[in-house]
Amino acid sequence: MRTSVAILFMTSLPFCFVNSWAGDQLQQNGDLPNGYYLVVAAYGPGKISYAERYAREVESMGHQTDYGFSRIKGLYFVYTHYSQNFKESLRELKELRTKTQFADAWVFVNRGKMQAKTTTITVRDQTAEQNNDGAYQGQDVEIADTGENTVEVTDQKPDPAEVDATKNIPDKSQIEEQKAKGKPTFLGDFQVYFDLTNATTGKPVNGEVQVIDTERSKLSGTLPSGSLVNIRDPDNGTGRITLLAEVFGYRKMQREINFYTPLEAEEGDNVQVEGDTLLIDFTLVRYAKGDLITMYNVFFFKDAAVMRPESKFELNSLLEMLEENPGFKIRIHGHTNGNAPGKIITRPDRGDFFVLANDAKEGFGSAKKLSEERASIIREYLIAQGISKDRLFIKAWGGKRMIYDKHSAQARRNVRVEVEILQD
Repeated sequence: MRTSVAILFMTSLPFCFVNSWAGDQLQQNGDLPNGYYLVVAAYGPGKISYAERYAREVESMGHQTDYGFSRIKGLYFVYTHYSQNFKESLRELKELRTKTQFADAWVFVNRGKMQAKTTTITVRDQTAEQNNDGAYQGQDVEIADTGENTVEVTDQKPDPAEVDATKNIPDKSQIEEQKAKGKPTFLGDFQVYFDLTNATTGKPVNGEVQVIDTERSKLSGTLPSGSLVNIRDPDNGTGRITLLAEVFGYRKMQREINFYTPLEAEEGDNVQVEGDTLLIDFTLVRYAKGDLITMYNVFFFKDAAVMRPESKFELNSLLEMLEENPGFKIRIHGHTNGNAPGKIITRPDRGDFFVLANDAKEGFGSAKKLSEERASIIREYLIAQGISKDRLFIKAWGGKRMIYDKHSAQARRNVRVEVEILQD
């Protein structure tokens, strides 16, 4: 890898160290060269001394390490490996995570926006083998948010005449000519990598991307970020697909892509090509003052103010958001399905937040009281993890703000917790 370290002085930025294998390609704007970096830490633009200090610390552990500034993200990245081959970087990442103490390392993609390209290709043979482990079982999905970062999706089917015009299908000789070149053309030729990152810290965000058939308003499947996946032909006449990243703690973001012409990326789409891999970037923004977020993945035992173990992931996402933003103050809203009073079970003093213990306390009270106890246990958990109680408030609603009829098939969604951002 590195044989020497060059010190580069820039007129608009403090100096930074860059490995010689990357420094030879340093762009005139002072940005890190395009490529893929195995990052172990990221620091804000005013924290160059922190980046330098940590790079030396990591290097003292026996790792070849450097740091540099990325104008794309506005951050200093401390990294242990640089490559211009994406899949090589993924292999190195696996090695770094499994055999060193850097289990949270990630690949930072430093690339300029790709130039828009136009490709026309016929519909892929629908009998082609897919390698998605059954991830594409169709089901209905509701898209109700019509605010920023969303598009309107309808059930209207395309006119057959318009479908033929949009595909602009080439004749057989053109298809064979394109195949002979051995280059990816439509989305089925690519492996896809969803890169979800935190807009503030530059760190990766673990989450999933919903793949939606835009024409039918159907959820085709859900795919993970941070790994290579395949997307199947929607076979909807136009090839239009909506990619939706909805991760708790971040505002929803979606992108539009066409299965038959995936390289027709518009400015700002953040779609990049590396060989046979299509990189699709989602830079996620944290919630802000006034936002109200539903914690759909926090569950409680029946009649209890005790959380089920599967609630930990989303609860820790809330904790991470509060730790990342010390100025955040929130109000936790508790809701129930209906207003009937009944049994209320609470955890014993200093009991586990996620276990319905044999010595749990059992009482009786109103639905409002149950919703208060459930909001309170989330507050108690956050306080136990080091969040100041002065940043956490609760509001109990009982069944006053139900979303669905309490006897409907969706009634379970009435039992929920919402988080309101009071101050950011």
